[in-house]
Amino acid sequence: MSRSTRHAALFLAIVTCSYALGQVTWGANAHPAQGGPYSSITFDQQMALLNQMGLSFYRMDLYPDATCPNCRSLLASAIASAQAHGITVLPLLIPPGKPSLYANEAAAHTAGFNMAQEYAKQFTSSGITTWELGNEYDVCALSCTDNNCGNPQSCGDGSTFSQYNTSKYAIERGLIRGMLDGIHSESPSALGIVNSGGWCHYAFQNQLLLDGVDFNLTGWHWYSSMGNIASANCSAGPTNVLGILKGWGKPIFLTEFNSNQSDSPSAQGSYLTTTMAQWTSLAPSNYIAGAFVYQLLDQNSLTYCNSASLGDGSCLGLADNNGTILQSGTDVQSYVVSPRDAGLLNWSAGQLTLYPGQEVKLLNGTFLTFQVDGNLVVYNSSNVALWASNTSGHDCSPSQNCKAVFQTDGNFVIYRGTTVLWATSTNPAGFILAFAASAPYLYIQDQTGTEKWSSGGNVAPPGVVNFVDNALNLLPGQKVSLTGGNYLAFQGDGNLVVYSFGGSALWSSKTSGHSCSSNCNAIFQRDGNLVIYQGTTALWQSSTADGGSLLSFTNINPFLEIINASNSVIWESH
Repeated sequence: MSRSTRHAALFLAIVTCSYALGQVTWGANAHPAQGGPYSSITFDQQMALLNQMGLSFYRMDLYPDATCPNCRSLLASAIASAQAHGITVLPLLIPPGKPSLYANEAAAHTAGFNMAQEYAKQFTSSGITTWELGNEYDVCALSCTDNNCGNPQSCGDGSTFSQYNTSKYAIERGLIRGMLDGIHSESPSALGIVNSGGWCHYAFQNQLLLDGVDFNLTGWHWYSSMGNIASANCSAGPTNVLGILKGWGKPIFLTEFNSNQSDSPSAQGSYLTTTMAQWTSLAPSNYIAGAFVYQLLDQNSLTYCNSASLGDGSCLGLADNNGTILQSGTDVQSYVVSPRDAGLLNWSAGQLTLYPGQEVKLLNGTFLTFQVDGNLVVYNSSNVALWASNTSGHDCSPSQNCKAVFQTDGNFVIYRGTTVLWATSTNPAGFILAFAASAPYLYIQDQTGTEKWSSGGNVAPPGVVNFVDNALNLLPGQKVSLTGGNYLAFQGDGNLVVYSFGGSALWSSKTSGHSCSSNCNAIFQRDGNLVIYQGTTALWQSSTADGGSLLSFTNINPFLEIINASNSVIWESH
């Protein structure tokens, strides 16, 4: 392996954006733009409810600036809170779908493009990589609905394109194509979900694909009145709707599901958990990637959610309009948060960013925090440090732009401005970052579930470890291990040694013979010098001050190297 190949991961970023097929990610719908409990209950409280129920996605509807002037600020606040809680926001862009509002398809395209472009321009840098584009536009295109998307109950089942009005369909096609073009104008790698009102309305999206509107992810809605998604009562007889969606070859997001509004929270909970169990079993063979309960909070202040015909007056919320979890939410929590997973959070690449002072907490009180000194630390509920990135000592006040981010390339990195303080060097393989209540606390897996990095414990660490700017600071008795067995140990006699898996010394600093029970350390300093200290006395150094940018430890001789900013090796452990 050449030196340039060995260190390429530090200098190259391979952007990936994927979804784990066969493993359902659960979420909930929310309506901050509609006010009510979504205004009185803070975003932090809403995200904490999702954490408590084990849900990972927050789907929120957004509207054009003319009708919702505060929608963008709501999205910004939701993203900030969601990132601190390990939640992913799915923005749902809804320019009006009423065909009567547009002169022709070109006008609809312009409206969709403008809205999507403006949102993508503002929020791509905030980590938004997936957008849902429009909501149930298939209903607006049915022949028997009026130009204002009137009640479609008497329309056919939507399973054949002959049931749609071609002129109205063209307007909806223009809106959707415009939004796809809009997000891609700002972020070519962004993903777009196009949904349907569900049941048997698959002819709408199928026609979009035939017309070259190649959305990236399939969205679908399902409520108990629609029956069984694997055997729906369509006009052609029992139909495996999920199998039809699978045939489009795209990951499937069931972005709304629940029982009927007339059901009590306990009846809702029973339907939800039964359906979740069915979809979990169907997911591996049917491309299901996510499903979102409708909805997080009751909006029983709304007229259509507040009548005696709706049982307890709820509107399908997992929690009531005071933020108290209902029976439906408790049932969902019991299904998603099993005893084994009660202390576990997962993030896909690009989904976690922590800023100084922010933290993510598990159900048992263990929490991960990015401190104002630049140190990333796992604490237990008694505030005892369990693991740290050892990057303390930095000024991470707001002007310094510090953050700890699990990037879209799969690398978990701590930045101070543009300077890398610490990294897991797991790009491009990193796919899932997990935070657990027991050792090793943090670990990164690839798409096959193979562990690529962990923060400690009886697991295999990576085969190459790179350190920058004080990221390596070993005390006597501490060591860094690699896949393949080599480990770097700072001994109690003051000697820094590279050992093989079998315990043979491969290299040493030749500084043994010192009493280093408490006052010694081996540190890769901020100035690029690797130094062994006893108190303030330097016992050994690499003499790379003001030149070294990176210290690399590998299984290959020379085992330790220091590289400068030009990617040239300026010291080796011979």
